[in-house]
Amino acid sequence: MASDGALEAALIAAIAAARADPGALRARLQERLAHYRGADYFPPERGGRVAVATKEGRAAVEDALAFLAQQAPLPPVAEPDGLVSGMSLSAEDHLVDRGTAGAVGHAGADGSSAADRIARYGTWRTKAGECLWFGRRGASAESIVADLVTDDGVPARGHRRCIFDASYTVAAAKVGDHTTFGLMAVILFAGRYVSDSGKVQRRLASGPPKPGGHLGTVQTQWDLGACAGCLAPIQGGTVKEVSAGKFHKRCFRCVSCSASLVDAAWQTHAQGIHCESCSAVLFAPKCAECGEQITGGGIKYNSEIFHLSCIPKAKAASAGTLVDGADIGSRRAAAAAAAVAVAAPRVGVPAGGGGLGGGRRSAAKGLRGAQGAGTAADRAATGTRSEGKRSLSCARKRLTGFVTRYSSL
Repeated sequence: MASDGALEAALIAAIAAARADPGALRARLQERLAHYRGADYFPPERGGRVAVATKEGRAAVEDALAFLAQQAPLPPVAEPDGLVSGMSLSAEDHLVDRGTAGAVGHAGADGSSAADRIARYGTWRTKAGECLWFGRRGASAESIVADLVTDDGVPARGHRRCIFDASYTVAAAKVGDHTTFGLMAVILFAGRYVSDSGKVQRRLASGPPKPGGHLGTVQTQWDLGACAGCLAPIQGGTVKEVSAGKFHKRCFRCVSCSASLVDAAWQTHAQGIHCESCSAVLFAPKCAECGEQITGGGIKYNSEIFHLSCIPKAKAASAGTLVDGADIGSRRAAAAAAAVAVAAPRVGVPAGGGGLGGGRRSAAKGLRGAQGAGTAADRAATGTRSEGKRSLSCARKRLTGFVTRYSSL
């Protein structure tokens, strides 16, 4: 990502290039048309997955294409002479004023106009003008100029006319933070400009005018409803929209630890949106055997949830009485586990052997062997084929849901 200073120089160069070759800019804008869906524009440089809301959709681009088809090349604009120009300081004044407030518009909070500000630290001649752009950090100088020439939502197309005004020969740009949109660019134009060195030095020493208590209610051209995080109006910038509502980018955070959820895994619970870590700590189920939380795969067995490693212990703990030195309950659990291991492919778990039918036969054989050992109930069965089938049916009922993966995390 270019630094603000590099982006400022690149902006002036991009404007000069657009004036010198309107056809090249027209070709780039022509490519934009394929990336609109209704009024939403999906910039290819952002992977084509992020929607940028517009007012006019393709209509503004088509209008710009028609304009550029008729536009003759113009002499380029250049930054005024001098290491630091009064024009760039004037642009910075408005950047701080609007950026701090998160507001838009050419009028300053003190009531100043672009012509007033450009005269603060020097003298302009012939004509003066100003272009403002609002967007996200990471935008290139070329895309900013393309946005200004498209001039979506501005009926008079003032930014477009400013860039292609033959009266202008000098321009200065300042780029910096904007609390609503993320990034703001202020570009001043003039026919001629001469800095006042005394005023420039005093301004460099004092810094830009400090925004005062005049900020008031911020208004932009967008009204996207209230943020579900801070409840303030959403008037532009990056917006995250989920089932819980719309959020400012800065407000889309875990309600527990306040970590940003932008480009992070998150989950919604009745208590709000949580990051993956907090969701696991606060809401992951506990293993019915060891009592620890299950943050990965688990298994539900007899209406309880276990770690995969804990389920054998749970089955062993529920074993029956010992007869002839054999633990009937443990043998039953082992036979039942064999049936489950083979049946697992029904929920996407690979089997380690011979298929569903073979697994059932193995389970039935194991159950019959276990029943032959001799509790009162088991002696009545004596391992007959019919009783073996009935016992296998009962085992299947007990194991209902055993291989269901816990998937709510």
